[in-house]
Amino acid sequence: MKEMEVPKITDGRGNLSFFESEQAVPFKIKGVFLINIYNTSDKYQFTNNDYAEFFLTPLSGSFLFNDNRIAEKELNCLFLENANKSLYIESNTDFTLCQFAENTVILILSSKESINFVRKI
Repeated sequence: MKEMEVPKITDGRGNLSFFESEQAVPFKIKGVFLINIYNTSDKYQFTNNDYAEFFLTPLSGSFLFNDNRIAEKELNCLFLENANKSLYIESNTDFTLCQFAENTVILILSSKESINFVRKI
């Protein structure tokens, strides 16, 4: 897992973050998914994601990323809350998204066209 800052354009109207496949995103984008959070106590677990890489960006709100491979809680958590900060997740990484703020929307880019290994817990 690697926290990455994506390019950002700022002017009087605000900020615009952007990224391109195989440039800011370190893989060819094949799948694009959105998770809209309505219940802040929900948890989403990503397991058995062999050969799939991910790039997570909070479009609004915030969430906590837990790397399920690391046993120590302090070392496996990362809090994301800015649209210009994204998280790159290597293949073969099981992880959980939790502790969502109200009205959180997460953009998930994937190196695979479909992701059938996500479950709400």
